Amino acid sequence: MSTTRRAWDKGVDALRHQRCGRETRKLGQPSETSKYAGQIIRLVAPRRLSVGRSGVGRFCSILRGLPFALCCTVVSAVWLLPASSLHGQSPAADDFRPIVGGNYPMVHALAVQADGSVLMGGWFPTIGEAVRANLARLHADGTLDPVFNPGANEIVHCFVVQGDGRIVVGGAFSQLAGYARHAVARLNVDGTLDFWFNPLVGGPGSAVCSALVEQPDGKLVVGGLFTSLGGQPHSNLGRLEADGTVDASFAADTDGVVVSLTFAPDGKILVGGDFRVVAGQPRTNLARLNADGTLDSEFNPGANRPVQALAIQADGKILVGGSF
Repeated sequence: MSTTRRAWDKGVDALRHQRCGRETRKLGQPSETSKYAGQIIRLVAPRRLSVGRSGVGRFCSILRGLPFALCCTVVSAVWLLPASSLHGQSPAADDFRPIVGGNYPMVHALAVQADGSVLMGGWFPTIGEAVRANLARLHADGTLDPVFNPGANEIVHCFVVQGDGRIVVGGAFSQLAGYARHAVARLNVDGTLDFWFNPLVGGPGSAVCSALVEQPDGKLVVGGLFTSLGGQPHSNLGRLEADGTVDASFAADTDGVVVSLTFAPDGKILVGGDFRVVAGQPRTNLARLNADGTLDSEFNPGANRPVQALAIQADGKILVGGSF
């Protein structure tokens, strides 16, 4: 992976909510926020937060879950957007400031565990002074978990925290926690590898998992850039059983990379990325699948450029983010 970070890549790559009941505060002056560059920051419960055009980077994850009134916003900001491009009624950074080290570090994935701990994945060699290869866990106060240190030999793109606390990790790695695992693997709560879970993601080069979503039945939908899953042909999109074996009934290949996935309450699956064909039918960068993996023939909005983030509101409306 190239470590050259382009000017237009500066920005926020991942956002997640925490339950923490913090009071609302005002956004400070630009000089008050610039000191957080190169860090993970947490903003205190704004009612409304939007991102202006200046310095906007890729949104690899959309805010999900809790209303702002009940949460803080954990922001992955390796290069924080200028204060002029963050707008809200009341956002302010608190003292949650772990330092992400390395040359051109990037944080692509954040997940909040049941105890308030924050998982972070991306491209970085250290957190503060401690060695952490592309994967780390922070306590709720932002201090580093000294025990959790599985390490990945390449970039981490996404997480799913399962109901039992185990963590499914997706990325471009070929080794995780000291063992050979390609693109998708599962960790136990303590960060050790779950040896029984090995989906065997393959490709002509390095297989990449850039999106994961868990269904209520425990099955995992996997998206990225790959040609096989579980030893069977699957192009860039597939589904795993809860034990990591491939769901052979799910056949919805795409002709290009899948970047974002989200699961709808009605069981349908939204797919975003950079593609032109899904399940053999024309779909431009955005598609919806039925629960059985067949294409939803009634959904075809299309986007003229890649779709990189998806979320579904409580009223069923779909939020779409990307470079279109």
